[in-house]
Amino acid sequence: MDTTPIQLTTWNVQKGLQFGWEKQLKKALDASSLCLLQEMPYHSRHLELFQQQEFHFAPGAKAPRVQTGVLTAAHTNALKQRTLKHPEPWIRYPKATLITEYPLSQSGLTLWVANIHGINFTIGTRAFAQQLHDIAAALKSHSGPMIIAGDFNSWNPKRNKAITQALFHLGLHEVSFDPHHLKKVFGHPLDRVFYRGLSLQHHTVIPVTCSDHNMLQAQFLVST
Repeated sequence: MDTTPIQLTTWNVQKGLQFGWEKQLKKALDASSLCLLQEMPYHSRHLELFQQQEFHFAPGAKAPRVQTGVLTAAHTNALKQRTLKHPEPWIRYPKATLITEYPLSQSGLTLWVANIHGINFTIGTRAFAQQLHDIAAALKSHSGPMIIAGDFNSWNPKRNKAITQALFHLGLHEVSFDPHHLKKVFGHPLDRVFYRGLSLQHHTVIPVTCSDHNMLQAQFLVST
């Protein structure tokens, strides 16, 4: 992966249910070196969008006609990948986290990327906190640059606290997107980007009408 710059896009595509989402995704792919998607439908006609990228997919919930999950696409193939799955406590559908590792050619370092779709349907935070704890445990051995991004389903203060507690020891910073354009539930944004070992150059939220989530984009350089 080219290190100058890293163009990140993260987006929950809402299972591809809304008209025009493929066109919007194609624009994002053309402008991104790293694209993290949640609720991505895994179907051959959609996968044709990724002809210019290397991608990895981790299955989550299955829609009536197609498997969905998290998909991470990049301009270079991952050195390693790992999938973590956590069932929704009530409906038992799995929520997936996909961890991928990419070479950073100019520095000799590697970038670890976690694409997360957070557990949603719970009263308390036990299952949600366990999902975050397991992600942090899977990442803790890496000392280099890191990105954790996606749809966290962080829709109340207890969930936000669980995120802070789980990710604190990883030394991450959060990108401060314009809150007026972020997808929110009960006043709390769901889609978030955390990073480490990188220098944030630019960030924006792209409003869309073809999903119930807007698209987040950020540009990074590898810190020296």
